[in-house]
Amino acid sequence: MRLAVGRAFATEMSIAKPLNNVEIMACINAYGGDDPRGRLLIQEIVLLLAMLVKIDPQVFKDTSTLQCWHLLLLLTGELAWEKGITQDEAFNEVLELNPQRIMQYLHQLLTSAEKSVSRLASVESLHIGFKHSGFVTVDFTEDYNPPLHKPELGWTGWRSLRGAVTKLPKQFFQEIWQDLEQCAGVVIGDRLDAHNRLNSQIIRADMTAGEQNFVRLIKDKLNHIQAPEYRQLAIEALQVLSRIRRSNPALRLQSYVVLDVFIGHAVRINWETSHAIDNQSYSEHSANAWQLFYSAPPHQVANSMVVAFEYLLEEIGQAEAMAN
Repeated sequence: MRLAVGRAFATEMSIAKPLNNVEIMACINAYGGDDPRGRLLIQEIVLLLAMLVKIDPQVFKDTSTLQCWHLLLLLTGELAWEKGITQDEAFNEVLELNPQRIMQYLHQLLTSAEKSVSRLASVESLHIGFKHSGFVTVDFTEDYNPPLHKPELGWTGWRSLRGAVTKLPKQFFQEIWQDLEQCAGVVIGDRLDAHNRLNSQIIRADMTAGEQNFVRLIKDKLNHIQAPEYRQLAIEALQVLSRIRRSNPALRLQSYVVLDVFIGHAVRINWETSHAIDNQSYSEHSANAWQLFYSAPPHQVANSMVVAFEYLLEEIGQAEAMAN
């Protein structure tokens, strides 16, 4: 059995052999994300899983890889669902739990995984503020792709370079401003960090579309994403959201659009579409799925994001029914 301690969008660092505490912490610090609180919880989850293996080994039967970050998302999703709060608020509550309570939650998650996944899906869903006549889909063709000036680097290299520079047209910020009118807000960056949550009502009351404070706010959230290729994916996701909003001007969402969730589902959908014949499981190949997504042309990435948005809208009824 392997233990994955990394964040999927960077790399899922898997531990396949016994390591001492110093070596485990080195892996977590290198691959466990930018938030030290998240890395601390991943470390605690690793230690608690080791205890659970001894207490109830049957829970881990037929498990090939334990993904600590995913378990943390399930844990925060469980608390968010129980208390009717956001996932970043639930993360702060997890930080206040004692180790024994966290271990109880982990045991619960592992023994009723299907229900936990459904509850997380319910928390992640995009709740529509009114009954609408139908979602107008958006299709991106190859002419959406910009010129690839360094073909030898591929689209992965293009995203890495673009994300490092982060040059954005003025229209980009105006589009985001209009997007905020259509939803409760947007979460740019780590979904478990409350500082990354942009509340539409507050921002639109305190700022205007053209002022520099709004531009600096968006740039600041993007610049806090340390991986440049993932920062570029976040930019692409925001551009896709703007296109969806223009095609669906009457759509109103009571939920926050969480880019981590939006992009994550797009990665899964892209993988499942690309491996429909060989039926390779996304959960077993998520690190490869992310690399495939980074290397895909922008129009393919955008189309996967559109399908992910539709999926999150469609998931609402089914996820909430299964979660109860």
